Amino acid sequence: MGFANKFYLRIALALIIWSGVGLVTMITIRRFSAAVRERAEVRRTTLELERLRALLSDAETGQRGFLLTEDKKYLAPYSAAAAKLQGQLDTLAACEQAVPDLRVNVASLSSLVAAKTSELAQSIEVANTKGFAAARQIAQTGEGEKLMDQIRGELDDKQAAVALYIMALDQESRSESARASWALALGYAGTLALMIWALTLLQQEVAQRAKAEGAVRDLNQRLKVQVNELQAVNSELEAFSYSVSHDLRAPLRHITSFADLLSGSGDPFSPKGRRYLDIICDSARQLGRLIDDLLLFARTARVEVNKSSVKLDELVEQSLLDLHLEIANRAIVWKRHPLPVVQADRTLLHQVCLNLIANALKYTRPRNPAKIEIGSLPDGPETAVIFIRDNGVGFDMKYANKLFGVFQRLHRAEDFEGTGIGLANVRRIVHRHGGRVWAESKVEEGATFYFTLPKAPSSSSATIPEATSLRSAKLP
Repeated sequence: MGFANKFYLRIALALIIWSGVGLVTMITIRRFSAAVRERAEVRRTTLELERLRALLSDAETGQRGFLLTEDKKYLAPYSAAAAKLQGQLDTLAACEQAVPDLRVNVASLSSLVAAKTSELAQSIEVANTKGFAAARQIAQTGEGEKLMDQIRGELDDKQAAVALYIMALDQESRSESARASWALALGYAGTLALMIWALTLLQQEVAQRAKAEGAVRDLNQRLKVQVNELQAVNSELEAFSYSVSHDLRAPLRHITSFADLLSGSGDPFSPKGRRYLDIICDSARQLGRLIDDLLLFARTARVEVNKSSVKLDELVEQSLLDLHLEIANRAIVWKRHPLPVVQADRTLLHQVCLNLIANALKYTRPRNPAKIEIGSLPDGPETAVIFIRDNGVGFDMKYANKLFGVFQRLHRAEDFEGTGIGLANVRRIVHRHGGRVWAESKVEEGATFYFTLPKAPSSSSATIPEATSLRSAKLP
């Protein structure tokens, strides 16, 4: 496992622990908030029980004062308390729903309160209808006091239950807080350990990289020496190739000249001798073309690339003019699309266009009519993709890797002339412009050659109407 993977793994583990700490903290906060809300509801239940006790006491005190003094002013606290009792019971029922685990059991309390309220109301009604003596006799039976004692006992039990529930909540909160504290402490400790571990790894990597950089500097220095030596060797090889190509021209001219003189001298030759002489002449001319192509190939490697904005449409027009003899008297259907403006060396790019169009013309000779299409593909804002498509004899894609090699040919010399250097020259020029070149084909179904070039800044394609011509005497 590399340094980056190890470092990122440790950081990821630290983040996972941090996430766990955050999750524990969030859960603890949510539980604490829920406990606070529950404790508030429980305390509210205690208050509401006290209020119910106070209301019942007020109602009973008002009833007793009325019966003892026969003064109706004592009925005011009784009436006020009696009016609020049902509402207070409803409030306690709401508290019971808010904290179901508390089990206040408001229903049993409500029945006792209803009985007490009925007893108080009955004694007051008897006092108003039959007299205070009769009402006092009812009060002296002790039924009212018995009901009140039951209510007080019920309220005491419920308040005791509430107190125990609060104690349980407090204990649970302390336990939860302790667990959260341990989780946070362990999380922080684990995160700190992982961060220290990651920093240690980082320090080790920094030391290793410093050592590696020193080794790279030494290697670069050695490479510079080797590059300089290689450049010197390449220069010598190019000079040697150029000199050999030039030196071959003189004897080749002599062979060609004397062969032509001999052919036109009128001396009698046998048919076999005439055939040998024709072979010598053809071979000399083929060798001359090969020397010319080698010179062009060597010159392409040495010439400086002077880039400028080049209109590809103009280069195509110029290439077609240069190839007018090859185009003449042939049935060719041309299809041209607008081409972009590119950033390139005009002279070198002209050789690319000339070679690829000449290639399409050569391998479509067996077709009548020949079809050649020149255009561009949509690509990125900074790169142009140009293609030249034909309906020629094509080639087998399993030999495509040999297509752009020097002296590599995919067809017999008897079928199609050539030296096997043109496409190699195309690849060298395109590569020197920072582009690439490739081809797609099927046997007897034509071929398409593509190459890429950098677009000129703010380039726009020239508007050229698509032209179709069946007579090659007229340029497309």
